[in-house]
Amino acid sequence: REVRYYAALQTERDRAAEELRRQEEEARQKAEAEARANAEAEAQAKAEAEAQAKAEEEARAKAEADAKAQAEAEAEARAKAEADAQAAANADAKAKAEQQAAAAKAQAEADRKRAEQARLEAERRAAEQAPKVDRSLPGVNDGSVPEPPKPKSNPFTIDNLLKSLDGG
Repeated sequence: REVRYYAALQTERDRAAEELRRQEEEARQKAEAEARANAEAEAQAKAEAEAQAKAEEEARAKAEADAKAQAEAEAEARAKAEADAQAAANADAKAKAEQQAAAAKAQAEADRKRAEQARLEAERRAAEQAPKVDRSLPGVNDGSVPEPPKPKSNPFTIDNLLKSLDGG
């Protein structure tokens, strides 16, 4: 009887030890599964955080690029506006210079016409006076050649005209 009793005790101890080992193994597997799940959750959270950071960086870079492009476009527009204004000012100055040149040319032409008129008038008066001088000479028919008339100083010469136009 004792043998059976001790054998039963031993079997009971073995079964209790086996049950304890089985429970420990289940607890270990459960802990490993929880650790794996935690690690996966951490890895996923880290990946999501990295993706979020990357998206924020890309958004910031895009915003900077857009701001830079807009600033460049504004600078280009300002430069174009300044160039257009400069071109308009140059065109106005050129038109004004051409207008002044045309006015000066017209004035020179008017002065030339006045000088031509004065010259023609002086020639006409000189021509009128010349026949009078010839007519006033007595007609001597003694065969001698009359003395040529002394040339009178003509007040209507171009030199005198130019002097009068210059103011003295």
